Amino acid sequence: MTAVAAGVLFVVALALALAVVHRPLGDYMYRVYTSGRHLRVERAFYRWEVVPASELQRGDRVIVEAGEIIPGDGDVLDGIASVDESVITGESAPVIRESGGDRSAVTGGTGVLSDRIIVQITQLPGESFVDRMIALVEAANRQKTPRPEWSDRCPVHRRCAAP
Repeated sequence: MTAVAAGVLFVVALALALAVVHRPLGDYMYRVYTSGRHLRVERAFYRWEVVPASELQRGDRVIVEAGEIIPGDGDVLDGIASVDESVITGESAPVIRESGGDRSAVTGGTGVLSDRIIVQITQLPGESFVDRMIALVEAANRQKTPRPEWSDRCPVHRRCAAP
């Protein structure tokens, strides 16, 4: 089990590192998922409206059907669906997400493969799982470990001599 967890962590770290290195590609994918995309959101008691993805807020309830991308981190309120989380975990097998229990949390950017679910958004844009992982990778890139060179501490005449 530990090897599987380490493998999943490695794949996630690698994917996020590539996303940071190839920032223009990441920005392009963000625009693909948010700009011009319209979602069915519940604005009043069982009154659904089609709104742009950029207007999505915490607490909104969104209908996500087969073939669509889950727009943000949230919880499944109704329905059961097969979800492709390979973008996040690297696991090729889809997982079942359903309302109630410990299998109700979904991550933004993952895709629904079958059926239909209603998701309540729990994170604001910029606070999602993927956003936090990218911030961690960027912070790690900025913080260089101070490593004084051994040669900087040795006098010039002793650099070639054996201790």
